Amino acid sequence: MAGLTSTGFTPKSMSTIIEEMTQALIAIGLDPIDVRNPDSLAGELVAILAEREVNLWDLGDDIYASRVPQNATGILLDNLAAVLGLTRQEATPTTVLLTLTGTAGTSIPLGSLVTTSDGFELETLETVVLPASVLAGSTLTGAFTITAGTVTVISTPITGWTAVTNAAAGIPGAARENDDDLLARMVAERSRVGAGTVESMRSRLLELDQVQSVNIIENVTAVEVDGAPPYGILVVVFPDFNEDTAIAQTIWDTKPAGTATGGDVTVSIEDSQGFDHNVSFSYVTEIDVEFTLTYVYDAADFPDDGEAQIDVVVEDYITSLGVGESANAYKLMARIFSEVTGMVSWSVATFTKTVPTTVTAAVLTLRAADKAVSEGTHIYTGVAG
Repeated sequence: MAGLTSTGFTPKSMSTIIEEMTQALIAIGLDPIDVRNPDSLAGELVAILAEREVNLWDLGDDIYASRVPQNATGILLDNLAAVLGLTRQEATPTTVLLTLTGTAGTSIPLGSLVTTSDGFELETLETVVLPASVLAGSTLTGAFTITAGTVTVISTPITGWTAVTNAAAGIPGAARENDDDLLARMVAERSRVGAGTVESMRSRLLELDQVQSVNIIENVTAVEVDGAPPYGILVVVFPDFNEDTAIAQTIWDTKPAGTATGGDVTVSIEDSQGFDHNVSFSYVTEIDVEFTLTYVYDAADFPDDGEAQIDVVVEDYITSLGVGESANAYKLMARIFSEVTGMVSWSVATFTKTVPTTVTAAVLTLRAADKAVSEGTHIYTGVAG
């Protein structure tokens, strides 16, 4: 399907446009044979209009693609860079410190021109009075080489100004930053912004395909806590989808320098200097939880499929729980009373887990690396009130 969809932008092809235009002209009474003849007036008109329309579709495709920095160029890349607070570095002139001599008190205005012995032109960057030292910049921007003692020609004659020289070499300028260099700075800035924080790490991990939930335990003590090493972190990822290297690389890119990592999965990551570092994390352990509910309902308002509706709310709630998040029967009951009509009261509402030990509680606390899941074995006991 052409156009903008949930999977991206697909431009319409020339053949499709021509066929649509042809069918439209036939529909209003034009001769099909004449319209399909590329040498006829109608055929030529279709070709002209189709070419214009395909150009518009191609433009739309280019605009859509340019929303991704790697596909953007020129001003479009500049606009994306601005989101990160970056601007393209403009071209700068090559500069050199000059020594001006002549009649004392002679004024040399801003913009006075001098040249090197081989004809490279520079202009003074401020007004000075002789004798003086003044900074000069090249009239052309970019990186140029000016060696010591080569700026010797006065190009703007001024009475009383007799000589110019440069004791030191010039400082090369720079060309305007190109798209590749700007993109590289954008990538580096994106890696830098927010790096070193738990929230940044969680955000970056959740950007990985298939990662649904992340729990990060930050240990600020001198002993291991919930699997997190002393003064380190434990990253727990759900689900287990066998992308160990991508997860470890993201942790390495975003964790604070020197912070130890814990977990039962360890991957060797090479840093920018070629050194290897072990990065550890864990995938979640899925813990089946069973919900038990004893409730009173109003027979006049309670729907025929009321218990099925309760079960839908229970399943949705358990599915929504994140890694390490407790299963809270009080929060669940608030949802049930909000979404199922005819509920009057309840006397029992508990969660039960059997791994690693059997525990039943209204608020079932899970370990940092655990995630509640449901196998659908819940117990509901309803009494009409």
